[in-house]
Amino acid sequence: MIANPDGPAYFKVANNLNVGLHWHFQDGYAFGADMKPGECTNMGVVARQYTVVLQQCTIGDGACTSSFGASKSVVFSVAQGETYTLTVDAGFFN
Repeated sequence: MIANPDGPAYFKVANNLNVGLHWHFQDGYAFGADMKPGECTNMGVVARQYTVVLQQCTIGDGACTSSFGASKSVVFSVAQGETYTLTVDAGFFN
């Protein structure tokens, strides 16, 4: 999935869990995604600092049906022309 492909900076999330993943921006964009295991989402963003909140979920037909475990917030900065990549794997929520 690619949202806002013209950037000018980019945020990429890779779900390497064996469960679903929900994430959303806490500030800056009213955007998030429900991701199946093995999916990757790319999004063009304005170059600045962001906070993204991530939560594991049980995923149905492309959408989370329930969440479990503790959520985790990640603060990151991205510069113009760069991509910030967040890989979520088995140890991410520990």
